[in-house]
Amino acid sequence: MSYNGIGLPTPRGSGTNGYIVRNLSHIRHPREAINPYPSKKSTVRKADKEILEHDRKRKLEIKVLSYRDSLEENRELDEEEIEKKVNEYREKLLNEKTEEIISHDDVKNLKSYQVHELATAKARELEKLRKAFGIREDYQEGDAFKCMNEKRAN
Repeated sequence: MSYNGIGLPTPRGSGTNGYIVRNLSHIRHPREAINPYPSKKSTVRKADKEILEHDRKRKLEIKVLSYRDSLEENRELDEEEIEKKVNEYREKLLNEKTEEIISHDDVKNLKSYQVHELATAKARELEKLRKAFGIREDYQEGDAFKCMNEKRAN
């Protein structure tokens, strides 16, 4: 019986039952040599403001186009008046609040390709968590263990 090329292809003639057992006499390295806290910092991907602004403008233009379609369907206004109203509506939307707050339900509905929206939501979540636990902004991960490492070195 062979597992991934380990063991006997067949137990016949070997005087064993063919089962593979682990080596209990293997000596592990002492735990002191293992660094329990690697120095790799967790990195949060930053959202690109320009891409977020571009997406916001795309959503705005979709609203403007649907407004234009509704005006054209009524057929009460001529082309210049429609264009004037559409431009006014666009300016109104552009001057509205630019910072969109993504709610908890909206974060669940974000798709995997909306990387920058997810990054913004994650940064907001981490900031909220940091404030909830009272962690300083200049906190370095693993600072509490520096004194232990200094004592071991001495």
